[in-house]
This record gives sequence, structure tokens and C-alpha cells, in this order.
Amino acid sequence: MTHWTAEATKLITTHGWAVLVTVSAAHGSIPREAGAKMLVGPEGIKGTIGGGTLEQMAMQQARLMAGSDGPYVRQLDVPLGPKTQQCCGGRVELLLERLDPQHLELLTKIETADASLTLSSLQSVLTGPDVQKAILPEPVETILQTADTLIEPLGDRRTPLYLFGAGHVGKAIVARLDNLPFRVIWVDRREAEFPNYAPANVEKRISTASVEVVAEAPPGCAYLVMSYSHRIDYAITAAILARGDAAYCGLIGSKTKRTRFLKRFREEDGLSEEDCARLTCPIGLSSIPGKAPEIVAIGVIAQLLEIFG
Repeated sequence: MTHWTAEATKLITTHGWAVLVTVSAAHGSIPREAGAKMLVGPEGIKGTIGGGTLEQMAMQQARLMAGSDGPYVRQLDVPLGPKTQQCCGGRVELLLERLDPQHLELLTKIETADASLTLSSLQSVLTGPDVQKAILPEPVETILQTADTLIEPLGDRRTPLYLFGAGHVGKAIVARLDNLPFRVIWVDRREAEFPNYAPANVEKRISTASVEVVAEAPPGCAYLVMSYSHRIDYAITAAILARGDAAYCGLIGSKTKRTRFLKRFREEDGLSEEDCARLTCPIGLSSIPGKAPEIVAIGVIAQLLEIFG
């Protein structure tokens, strides 16, 4: 669950408590990965650790913790087959932590660290009666668990995705990017084309100089090009390929458009075969047919998730 600290703050402010449930380790076939989180409050939940009987069990234990005098940290080791009759057959380790108003300052610090481009980690102590968390300057790439601690990655690790074009397909893609692992810069010169709402991970940028936006982007970004003009598409794509460091360069269009653009890239812009090989056009998974904007969007997002996960 993304933004769990903000959701926890809301629950604590409203109800006085929230129980954070984290999948601390996963073994075998399981419904969610290590690091998945769910918040339990008196009137509902936020996020999911996979649903089913496991989730119901975690909710029940969380609410028992909320009404007790401690301890406020608990670990559960759940074999899914024997314990919950779930077909997955794996084993899940859960960490339950009751949070209350004394943790609000800590939640703010975690939220700030998790939004930072400077990577760090969050250490949670698994033993003892009370919640003990600390932000560590040393980053980790994946969740780590020892007998006494759980260490999770902190920092904005989402892939920067520059999306050029606020037309039908651009809007359809953005509408489906909420909570996905991308930090999106959505660029168009037509302010009126941007909808009033965009997901929290999307920054709308009005610019008449898209090539300059490309030049200012950090290395290793992903790009999607789908403006209202082939001329603009060409200029943006040429600038992206000339950089030589794009993690993905997707251009909306047909195989014919690809062939014509590549011929010009080589003859007019002097781009090498290596540069041109970085171009993805058409975009999206070919196994998802259909040309409606919503279907194209699903195919494109699926392709990005295959690459960036």
C-alpha cells in the first residue's frame, strides 16, 4: 500500500489508533509479497495483505490488540494451508503494530523519507511490547528480516516516466497509473486538455518546449510520446534517442510510422543503429488487441510493468 503513513495519520487523528499489518516474510505460494501492508481501524481497512481468511485473521488480531493494554507489537507465523484452508499452500509471517497519537511525529518523518530521492531504510524492532521504528541512512534494495528486526527500503524508487501528450490515450493512461510504481511528468502545451484531477503520482507540466523538458530529465527515465502532432512527436523522440540513456522510449503509432521516423533519424539526425534500436513503436503488448484509448492504455501500462515491475 502506497502512502500508508498518511492513511495511518488519518485513522489515528479520527479514531485514536490504527494497527499496521506488514507481510514481513513470505515463503512459497502466497497471495502478497513481503512488504505488503494493511491498516486496520475500528470501521474498516486500508490496503490488503491478500484477502481471504488470512486477512480476516489479521483484522481480528489487530482489533484485539487495539482494545488491550499491550503488548502493542505482535508477530504471526501463518501456514496458509493448515491454518486458513487457503489453496496457496505457502507460509506468511506478519508483523502487527498498534500506532497511536504518540507515533504521529514518527509517521511524518517516515513519510518525508519515503518521498525523498535520497534512499534510506526503515528499521522495525520485532521484539518487545512497544512499537520501535527508526530511519537508517543506509539504503537496502529489498526487505530484510532477522530474528529481531525488519528492515524495509525507504525513498522514492519509482521509475520517472515522462508522458508527452494529453490527448485521449494520454488521459486514459494517466487515469490508470494511480498507485503504480511510476513518478509521472505529464507534458503538453495545451493547458485546457489536462483534466482537473490527476493521481497523486502525476505532475502536470504545461510547456511549449518539450525538447527542453527532455534535455532536463535525469538519466534512466522512461518516455511515452503521443502528442497531437507527428512533427512534435518526431522532435521529442529524436531528442530522447539522441540522449542514449532512456530506460524506455515508446512512441505511439503504426509500424509504418516507425519505419518513416527511423529513416529520418538516421539520415537527418545522424542517429546510430544503436540509438534507433531503443525505440519501441508500436507501443503496448501485442497480445492485447484493440485501438480504443482505454484498451491501448492497458496494453501500454502492462508493457511498462513487464519492464519495470
